[in-house]
Amino acid sequence: MSGNEMIERVAKAMHQSHGILLPYDLLSERQKEPLLIHAKAAITAMREPTEKMIFAPDRSGNKEIWQAMIDAALN
Repeated sequence: MSGNEMIERVAKAMHQSHGILLPYDLLSERQKEPLLIHAKAAITAMREPTEKMIFAPDRSGNKEIWQAMIDAALN
Protein backbone atom coordinates (compact mmCIF):
# COMPACT_ATOMS: atom_id res chain seq x y z
CA MET A 1 0.00 0.00 0.00
CA SER A 2 3.04 2.22 0.27
CA GLY A 3 4.26 4.47 -2.50
CA ASN A 4 2.04 7.54 -2.19
CA GLU A 5 4.02 10.50 -0.87
CA MET A 6 1.17 12.32 0.88
CA ILE A 7 -0.32 9.19 2.46
CA GLU A 8 3.16 8.21 3.64
CA ARG A 9 3.74 11.72 5.04
CA VAL A 10 0.49 11.64 7.00
CA ALA A 11 1.18 8.10 8.27
CA LYS A 12 4.60 9.19 9.48
CA ALA A 13 3.16 12.23 11.26
CA MET A 14 0.50 10.06 12.92
CA HIS A 15 3.20 7.64 14.09
CA GLN A 16 5.38 10.43 15.46
CA SER A 17 2.44 12.06 17.26
CA HIS A 18 2.10 8.94 19.41
CA GLY A 19 5.62 9.42 20.80
CA ILE A 20 6.70 5.94 19.77
CA LEU A 21 10.45 5.45 20.06
CA LEU A 22 10.99 3.35 16.94
CA PRO A 23 11.35 5.71 13.96
CA TYR A 24 8.74 5.30 11.24
CA ASP A 25 11.39 4.49 8.63
CA LEU A 26 12.46 1.45 10.67
CA LEU A 27 8.97 -0.05 10.82
CA SER A 28 8.26 -3.12 8.73
CA GLU A 29 5.72 -2.90 5.92
CA ARG A 30 3.37 -4.92 8.13
CA GLN A 31 3.74 -2.37 10.95
CA LYS A 32 3.20 0.54 8.55
CA GLU A 33 0.06 -0.91 6.98
CA PRO A 34 -2.43 0.20 9.69
CA LEU A 35 -0.86 3.67 9.75
CA LEU A 36 -1.19 3.95 5.97
CA ILE A 37 -4.82 2.82 6.12
CA HIS A 38 -5.61 5.41 8.79
CA ALA A 39 -3.70 8.12 6.93
CA LYS A 40 -5.66 7.43 3.74
CA ALA A 41 -8.92 7.54 5.70
CA ALA A 42 -7.92 10.88 7.25
CA ILE A 43 -7.09 12.41 3.88
CA THR A 44 -10.30 11.02 2.38
CA ALA A 45 -12.30 12.64 5.19
CA MET A 46 -10.80 15.98 4.18
CA ARG A 47 -12.00 15.62 0.60
CA GLU A 48 -15.24 17.43 1.30
CA PRO A 49 -14.13 20.90 2.39
CA THR A 50 -15.92 23.00 4.93
CA GLU A 51 -17.41 26.26 3.72
CA LYS A 52 -14.67 28.15 5.53
CA MET A 53 -12.03 26.13 3.65
CA ILE A 54 -13.71 26.71 0.28
CA PHE A 55 -13.64 30.48 0.60
CA ALA A 56 -10.32 30.87 2.43
CA PRO A 57 -7.77 31.22 -0.40
CA ASP A 58 -9.38 33.59 -2.86
CA ARG A 59 -13.03 33.83 -1.91
CA SER A 60 -13.98 32.14 -5.20
CA GLY A 61 -15.81 29.24 -3.59
CA ASN A 62 -14.32 26.67 -5.99
CA LYS A 63 -14.58 23.38 -4.10
CA GLU A 64 -13.61 21.38 -7.21
CA ILE A 65 -10.03 22.66 -6.92
CA TRP A 66 -9.83 21.44 -3.33
CA GLN A 67 -11.30 18.06 -4.25
CA ALA A 68 -8.88 17.68 -7.16
CA MET A 69 -5.97 18.37 -4.82
CA ILE A 70 -7.18 15.75 -2.33
CA ASP A 71 -7.81 13.26 -5.14
CA ALA A 72 -4.24 13.83 -6.35
CA ALA A 73 -2.96 13.22 -2.82
CA LEU A 74 -4.83 9.92 -2.68
CA ASN A 75 -3.62 8.63 -6.05
